[in-house]
Amino acid sequence: MTPASSFKLVLILALLGCATQSCVREGPVKTYIYTVKNASDYTIKVQSYFRNQNFSPITTIFSKGESKTKIYKDTPSYSGYDFGMFFNDDSSYGGDSITITFNNEKRNWFIKKVSCDDYAERNPLNDCIYQNLVETFVFTNEDYNNAEDCGGPCE
Repeated sequence: MTPASSFKLVLILALLGCATQSCVREGPVKTYIYTVKNASDYTIKVQSYFRNQNFSPITTIFSKGESKTKIYKDTPSYSGYDFGMFFNDDSSYGGDSITITFNNEKRNWFIKKVSCDDYAERNPLNDCIYQNLVETFVFTNEDYNNAEDCGGPCE
């Protein structure tokens, strides 16, 4: 057997081992329960998207007083759940940005950050804070007051 064919055999055996689960993280399936509540006096439109990519945003509407809960089962080979995934239409990939529009009058933007030190406290995409199995994010009138005025309809 030549050295090149020996290397190929070792590589094939290593890949075969990965394919039969030895490279998959082991552990129990985790169930994440994430809830978003609109406790403000305004209808909220949330648009989830990926910056710098050509995908249409995914829109979720929250009427005054409405809440929505999503349950996500995480297989051992995955790495958790966050509000980016919550707003991204049950996809296993969460958007890295969301836009919050209040009554088509005021708007706020949130971006997923790389470092925990870069987050504002009220960012629902802050996976340094919102990383537990059960999480709730509540939009309030304070969020409306802190949003930027669109100077007319936001659309």
